[in-house]
Amino acid sequence: MPGVGVPGVGRPGVGAPGIGAPGIGAPGIGVPGIGVPGIGVPGIGVPGIGVPGIGVPGIGVPGIGAPGVGAPGVGLPGVGAPGVGVPGVGAPGTPRTNLRLGGVDPARFQNVLRNPPNVANGQQAWNDRAQQARSQAQNVAQDLFTPGWRRENPQLTAASAAFNHPNDYHWWQANNFASVSVWTDAAWNQPIPYAYGAPQDAAAANQAQFAANQLAAAGNQALVGKDRQDWLPLGVYALVPEEKGPAALYVQLAVDKKGFVGGSAYNPDSKTPSTVQGKIDAKTQTVAWSIGDDSRTVMEAGISNLTQDVAPVRIYAPNQASQTWLLVRLQEPVK
Repeated sequence: MPGVGVPGVGRPGVGAPGIGAPGIGAPGIGVPGIGVPGIGVPGIGVPGIGVPGIGVPGIGVPGIGAPGVGAPGVGLPGVGAPGVGVPGVGAPGTPRTNLRLGGVDPARFQNVLRNPPNVANGQQAWNDRAQQARSQAQNVAQDLFTPGWRRENPQLTAASAAFNHPNDYHWWQANNFASVSVWTDAAWNQPIPYAYGAPQDAAAANQAQFAANQLAAAGNQALVGKDRQDWLPLGVYALVPEEKGPAALYVQLAVDKKGFVGGSAYNPDSKTPSTVQGKIDAKTQTVAWSIGDDSRTVMEAGISNLTQDVAPVRIYAPNQASQTWLLVRLQEPVK
């Protein structure tokens, strides 16, 4: 609103006629103007955008318009069509009921698995067990793995070709750790013995079983194209439960210069001969092998242990907990 000034009133001049003193009026005082607040148009859309409010300016003191406030925009949520996956169809697994270990009766092996052996008795207990097992097995095994025995088992074609030696008990010879190290050019400074006494959790057991299976599988061709001079004998062993019981398997082992392991096995219950194939892991000094055509059941031991009179051996079988047995090295028969 415009300011309104009060008009000045001059006093009539007194004095010389016709000349009055000019009047002096008080200065006008204007009332401050008040601006109407601006009104913003609500924003429409995603996101909402408000049109800025416009205040009508006052005259005098400038009016202050309130800022426009836009209503928040509301956007429609995006709707995606749900993904449709084609369900995978796996072939049903076949239950493994015939656990093979060189022809060992499945029930016999599984009974041992259900009653885990005590692996905390120490080396002396193993030595005592080995002496007992050796006295039971020595006479039973003395005719095994000889040239005559191989001729009686022509199904061992590859093993017979690789281990055909004129000396009946050549493959019974027991070589020590240093001899194996030199033969394979492994240049091991110190042996790494394995006790297999500590229980494994599921993850560790699965990892160990996978590594052992891979190592054994690498030796599947170990016997192909080999001759007897390619092999260094490790000896003949009886596989026995740690605490008690007769031998479940007799195993003859040898190693070639590349660390492949070969040999033969014999099941005294079924009278079944089989080939042995496997490999040494030079880094860990473990050796893993399988028996016959059962590549899923694998034995693992430390190579340094196999050069001793008794060696713990871990057996990995499908759908079974790993178990520790003993390999008792038999003495070379007297000719």
